[in-house]
Amino acid sequence: MSNRLILSLIVLSFMISFVGVEFAKAQLDERAVKCANILYAQANAGPSQRIPQELINDAMCIVVIPKMVKAGLVITVESGKGLASCRDRKTGRWGAPAFFNAGGGSIGLSIGGSTFDVITLVMDERGVGGLISESVTFGSAQASAVAGNLGGMTGSHTKGFSFITYTLSEDGFFAGADLGGLKLSFNSKGNTRAYGEPLSAYQTLLEERKIPSRIKIFDDALAKFAPKR
Repeated sequence: MSNRLILSLIVLSFMISFVGVEFAKAQLDERAVKCANILYAQANAGPSQRIPQELINDAMCIVVIPKMVKAGLVITVESGKGLASCRDRKTGRWGAPAFFNAGGGSIGLSIGGSTFDVITLVMDERGVGGLISESVTFGSAQASAVAGNLGGMTGSHTKGFSFITYTLSEDGFFAGADLGGLKLSFNSKGNTRAYGEPLSAYQTLLEERKIPSRIKIFDDALAKFAPKR
């Protein structure tokens, strides 16, 4: 094999690798945009469709999962990929987003269409612990979850629950939904692509770091949806 041919193969291999990485980054862009749009939709929803501001203010973290897929009342496995972010304990500002996948479980409230988006408020240290452990299942002994209400009144039914869950259906209708059995799993590969280095969920969510420009749109939407408290 000639040196010129070997060099050509090396260059071709590099180009294929570069295109693959850039394509993966473009997917991360799309995911951040989808998650941001969900937050903007909720922030601009009418009063009867708004998540109570009191709950938003009390949330320690927020998880957004776009395009979950359901078959009947069952959520298909590995159907959603989204982002989570936690507040800084001292400043109240939102920190860097981490990448999570979601799947499994069932949906306790029938909603229209075959796909829906999810917003989950994380309300206590147990919920935060579930995220940084990198795998947590809603409705388990360590991760109690409840469908949230809309329209301004928080109600007593959410007290003591780690996760409060909401869905946005294809027709734009927000509702509280019981997502028992839904599993969140830290997406380490997606996270590494976004940040350029391998980081744990703890390092991403709870340590101070610069947010990559490719996913900054999510942080901007989060600031509108849940301003610094």
